[in-house]
Amino acid sequence: MKNMSKILDCGRYIYLPRRKLAGYAIKFSPESLLKTGILKEITEILTDNKVPILFLSLSRPSLGEPLDALLFVDLTDSKIDERKLQNELNRVNYVADVKLIKPIFDGMLVDVYFEKLSMGSKRAVLFREPLYSALIKETVKRLGSGGFALLYHIGVFMGKNVYKDYLKILGREDPESLIELGKAFFRMSGFGIVEVVYVDLKKKEALLRVYDSFECSLYKNEKTPMSNLVRGIFAGWFSELLKIPEVKVTEIKCIAVGDKYCEFLMKG
Repeated sequence: MKNMSKILDCGRYIYLPRRKLAGYAIKFSPESLLKTGILKEITEILTDNKVPILFLSLSRPSLGEPLDALLFVDLTDSKIDERKLQNELNRVNYVADVKLIKPIFDGMLVDVYFEKLSMGSKRAVLFREPLYSALIKETVKRLGSGGFALLYHIGVFMGKNVYKDYLKILGREDPESLIELGKAFFRMSGFGIVEVVYVDLKKKEALLRVYDSFECSLYKNEKTPMSNLVRGIFAGWFSELLKIPEVKVTEIKCIAVGDKYCEFLMKG
């Protein structure tokens, strides 16, 4: 596996001390999705006023629904002020509304407009490494081997629920497509990169590799494999795919012990 360090910073904040920053939450009308030239109008307004774009993000599109965007800009070298720029953006075709987001203190601009995140119509939350590291490692530290078991069983329930959610998204029982969707969402969520070595539905067996597992990357120089949460997720997910009560998952390789990837053998 090459190019393992493709990183997208999804943090909705910027810290640039002594710069005049402004943020805008832009709501486009439902008709905007299939129209062209809307972003061109916005960038022309910014260009004409010498306002550089620092951050631009669009929500996941859905036909017939409004589209949200988050825009961060730097007004330091521009003659236009934040309110006038807001008014200019409001005049763009198919823009329904624009809300101003001000810095919370000098140079620190944070998205405090959108209070909830979603992924695929379901609410989502972001856990930076200090948070999920504390969740995983402190569970083990406080409960010992019982912490490993707890993380595993939590993972099993997560895997079962995630499979059912993917089934709703896909709308049909198609093992190959469900596996591809699972791989893509696992990677998109920052959990790691899954490589399917093989899946044998008749034998109810599978071998997976995970590169840069978010869980096992928390550990270094361990003597035994350290995946419990992810191992549980695979156990729950594949038990639903294979339509059996339980799948045994063994981590036979792990980056925590110095391997290049974590490898999981699943048997029904």
